[in-house]
Amino acid sequence: MMAIESMLQELSDKIDQLSAKLDDFQMPYRNDEALALDVKDAAVLLGVSKQQVYTLIYADPSFPATQIGERRTKINRKKLEEWLDRKTEMRCNT
Repeated sequence: MMAIESMLQELSDKIDQLSAKLDDFQMPYRNDEALALDVKDAAVLLGVSKQQVYTLIYADPSFPATQIGERRTKINRKKLEEWLDRKTEMRCNT
C-alpha cells in the first residue's frame, strides 16, 4: 500500500513539473504586451502556418516584418493588426 502511495505521489510531482514546463512554453502566446512577434507567434495570431507568414513577408512589401541580424525576423504587433485591418477593408470594398 505504501509503495502505491509513493508511486502516486511521484507521478503527481512529475505531472506538476511537466505542467510548469508547458506553461513556460506557452508564455509567448499569452503575452499581449509584446511589441514584436517572431514568425511563429505571428502565425499563431493569424491562424496560419509559419510558411504562410514567410510567404507574406517576401510577397507583400506592406507586411510589417523587420529583419534583425542575418537570421531573425520580427513582426511589429501593432503594425500587424493595422495591416490586417487594411487587408480586410480592401477585401470588403471590392
